[in-house]
Amino acid sequence: MTVVIKTGAPNTSGINILHQNRFNGGTVTWSSETVGGKGVNTLDPATWNVWRPASVPATQTLDFGSDLTCNGACIAAHDGWTVGATYLIQYSTNGSTWTTATSHSPLTAETIFFFFPTTTARYWRFRIEGAVCSVAVVMIGNRVTFPNGPLSGHVPFHHSWQSEMLTNESDGGQLLNNRVIKNGARFSVNVGSVDRDMVENSALFAFFERHYNEGRAFAYCGSPEYTPKDCAYCWRDGDHMSVTWVEGDALADVSFGLRGYVHG
Repeated sequence: MTVVIKTGAPNTSGINILHQNRFNGGTVTWSSETVGGKGVNTLDPATWNVWRPASVPATQTLDFGSDLTCNGACIAAHDGWTVGATYLIQYSTNGSTWTTATSHSPLTAETIFFFFPTTTARYWRFRIEGAVCSVAVVMIGNRVTFPNGPLSGHVPFHHSWQSEMLTNESDGGQLLNNRVIKNGARFSVNVGSVDRDMVENSALFAFFERHYNEGRAFAYCGSPEYTPKDCAYCWRDGDHMSVTWVEGDALADVSFGLRGYVHG
């Protein structure tokens, strides 16, 4: 996964989660689309159905109807790197004058997790420049942040890839062919002990816990500053999120299992 940190972005040393997608609220419009590449596909968390605009620059624009605060974005399952496209996250207070919160010209198919300063505006948009390309997942919102990275013993996303193989061997034991029929990743995150007040009284954490337990997708990074490769577009693996009170109920231990999207 590619991490893009804009100067002034808050809380980038510990675990970061982006589960909100504010494009699923308010009014969303697309500048253009193609047959089989409808704009509405980016509102679906699936990685196989894409938006493909007819021309560039292309925009996916949100009018939230009131002020909206965001500090993170995620782009997953895209092919802009093959044609030299550039992705921009922009905001506006009036719907006509736009400011770029962050941008990136991808060099690989990796999922992109953007971190930028907390910004409040009514209008937000995702913009493609340079070349027409396809994008499946576009998310913007507020990040859930933890004060530290995963505890010792953590296996990061980029070392937890798994492949389901179809192996063809001869009766004599000779290798004839190998074929990967499924790629993915499975890993777990032990956050350790955090202030119990965070898990009990933070609305953002409560929404993430429910989001995770329902099996819905989100962006994860173990530490944008220190372990940028430990990032993924992912969803629940196994049981519900574990939240256990410890230290006289002053703290809470938090852990969860993940399945991660591996680009083709």
